[in-house]
Amino acid sequence: MDNYKITFIHGNQFENKHLLDGEIENCGICDEDSLHIVNLVNYAQKTFPEFSLFQKLTIRHQPEVISYFLTRLGIIVFLNMTRYDEKNLRTYGKMGTFLLPDELTEKQVESLKKFAESISDFDVSINYNLSIDSGILDSKMIQSHNHETPLELVEIYLNRTKTK
Repeated sequence: MDNYKITFIHGNQFENKHLLDGEIENCGICDEDSLHIVNLVNYAQKTFPEFSLFQKLTIRHQPEVISYFLTRLGIIVFLNMTRYDEKNLRTYGKMGTFLLPDELTEKQVESLKKFAESISDFDVSINYNLSIDSGILDSKMIQSHNHETPLELVEIYLNRTKTK
């Protein structure tokens, strides 16, 4: 994950586009000088040209807004928020946030657990029950308070939402 800004975990809605259920897809190279929003806009417009909404979104939107619309399509979005310069990495460590769709497939749950385990050195938050109110993303959030690993937070989420 250190090499990428964004990770998607696909559901089963777009297998006709060869986006397989549970498939983990990375986007945005960290060493490249582009913002999360640039990568998200390009990805959404290229992958889902049939949705006119994505054609209207621009780099002036917040990354969480486009992520929200991707979750509406059943896609899990993980935003790697780590700043990899030595001072920030030493001070804050690796950070990221998950934005989850309302329902997950079994394969997505498996892949989510696998991915969470692979980023065990990250401090993450999980945002779910997403909605947009007056252009601002609202959600329920789970974050580490006792140094829980990303996988432990995923398990907390799954227990809270009874998604197995």
